[in-house]
Amino acid sequence: MKKILNGTDWDLFYEDLVSFDKGNIKAEVPGNFELDFIKNGILPENIFYSDNIKKAEKYETYRFTYEKTFSIDEPEKEHRITFYGVD
Repeated sequence: MKKILNGTDWDLFYEDLVSFDKGNIKAEVPGNFELDFIKNGILPENIFYSDNIKKAEKYETYRFTYEKTFSIDEPEKEHRITFYGVD
């Protein structure tokens, strides 16, 4: 049975590798951190207005980790996870 793991119940953990500022928010997959930051009020909604895009530059030194918990039917069988479009 095929399970689709995309959707909104992902967690996005982020950490600045310079200042060690860190946090986590709810995220959507597929997507990207900028869209998740906009949805969570960290970046302005209209990122392309005026110089709003410069507010995203701060995150160039950050590490991002997406996590999701899911269950597997028939755990005794072999399973495969396939990723499409991982960047």
